[in-house]
Amino acid sequence: MITPIKRYIILLLGIILFFSCHTEKSHNTMKDVDYRIDSLLEQMTLDEKIGQMNQLMNFIDSMPIDPYFHNLIKEGKLGAVLNAFSPEMINEMQRIAIEESRLGIPLLVGRDVIHGYRTIFPVNIGLAATFNPDLVRETAKIAA
Repeated sequence: MITPIKRYIILLLGIILFFSCHTEKSHNTMKDVDYRIDSLLEQMTLDEKIGQMNQLMNFIDSMPIDPYFHNLIKEGKLGAVLNAFSPEMINEMQRIAIEESRLGIPLLVGRDVIHGYRTIFPVNIGLAATFNPDLVRETAKIAA
C-alpha cells in the first residue's frame, strides 16, 4: 500500500521530471556568432576594417560630442574608446555606433587604470619595490 508521503514524493518527482524534460534552445550558439562575424566581415569595407582597429584615448571630454568624432564613429572609422569620462558620453558614442553607423557595430570601451584612477601614488609594481606592506596598505586606503 502506498502511504500519503510516498504519493507526495512520487507526485513531486513526476512534476520535477515533467519540467526538466523541456530544454530551451539557445538563441546565441557559437555557430550563430561565427556566422554573424563572417557576415559582418564580408559587408565591411577596407576603411571600416581599419577603423575597427582605431582606438581613441581621452579626446572626447564634453557633451555634445564634437562633430568630428561623431562622424568618425558614424563612418565606422573608430572601433574603441579608452578612458572616456562619463557614462552619458559613452552611452551617446554607443548610440551613434549602433544606430547611425552602417553596420551597427558597438564600440569597445575600456579604462586604463593601472596607475589608479586619478591618484598620485606610483603603480603597484613601484609600491611593491618599497618592500613596505604598511605603506602599500595606507596608499590603498587613501585611494579607495
